[in-house]
Amino acid sequence: MGKSTELARMGRLLQERYLVIQPPVDKVLDLQEVGWHEFLIYSALWAEEHLKVNWLWSSLPESSYLLAVIPRMRDELSEALGTKEPSGQPPSGPPPPTALQRFRNEPRHARPLIARGPAQFWDLASSLLNSIAEAANKPAVLIWDGLERMPLDSARNLFLDARNSASELPCRAVITAPLGLSFENYFGDIEERFRIIERLRALPCDPGTAGHDFLLSLAEARGASQVFSRELIEEAIRLSSGLPRQFLQLLSNAATQALVDGLERVQPESFARAVQRVTERWQYQLEPNDYEALELNDTERPSHIRARLLRIGALVEHDLPMGGLRIVVNPLVETLLQRRRQEAEHARA
Repeated sequence: MGKSTELARMGRLLQERYLVIQPPVDKVLDLQEVGWHEFLIYSALWAEEHLKVNWLWSSLPESSYLLAVIPRMRDELSEALGTKEPSGQPPSGPPPPTALQRFRNEPRHARPLIARGPAQFWDLASSLLNSIAEAANKPAVLIWDGLERMPLDSARNLFLDARNSASELPCRAVITAPLGLSFENYFGDIEERFRIIERLRALPCDPGTAGHDFLLSLAEARGASQVFSRELIEEAIRLSSGLPRQFLQLLSNAATQALVDGLERVQPESFARAVQRVTERWQYQLEPNDYEALELNDTERPSHIRARLLRIGALVEHDLPMGGLRIVVNPLVETLLQRRRQEAEHARA
């Protein structure tokens, strides 16, 4: 839905007032076996290496404890993680990894080391983040994106069993999580610990709504009106079901198909083939019991199956104008269901 794009945009908007720390946690840490300590320590190491706050240190008085604290904390973290080369041993091969490189090289290596002194590591990483923020003269904000890819069991351990640690983070944080958590019976316990929880939903895209106008503006920004008729753009909006990324995929594939067909403008036949191409991915993701669940009313679907279907985009959530929630089958997936019904009727005949 463009969540990461919006989080990056929010980070840019906050940069004037806050020190925004947005490390690629989902690219480095093992999301199946990770805890708040690993997230915090990795973020502190990443911030110390990547954020350009060194120039601020030169303006600090020599008596400032920051001049000594930050390098000392970096060295202690590196030594504790086993990233320093033993003294007296001649160097051989590549240089010894830094603490941040150890996370990147062996994401599972740090976990047992941190477990030996989690409180000390937590305090050290918190102090390092606070020192960097003080040097930058801005309050810090952590943005941890990509956690929505966590398996539900791992997410339960992080957001429920270990949720108390999250309240002890040294600064404000924006954290993503799997949508499937919100369908578990323990979700209320999670809500009690985290300050604000927003569930991502698709845009209402009926004509005359703000979502419809937004998708039209996306099409205009991409120059779609030059190669698409208004009818095909409206059909793409309907098939998108309020998912901007799906809408852009339809436009992109249709334009590419028209080029392959040697056409200057997208014709209905090219658009139909593009719809089929975008739909193909669900043919490999949906299992037989998924098809059966899609034919049911939403109240009859088991929560774990509903969560899976929402995660892969086979089901789409919308907010109702008067409040409440509506869950519908993705229009592209509906074409697969119709085809299965036709095949079943043909077999019976």
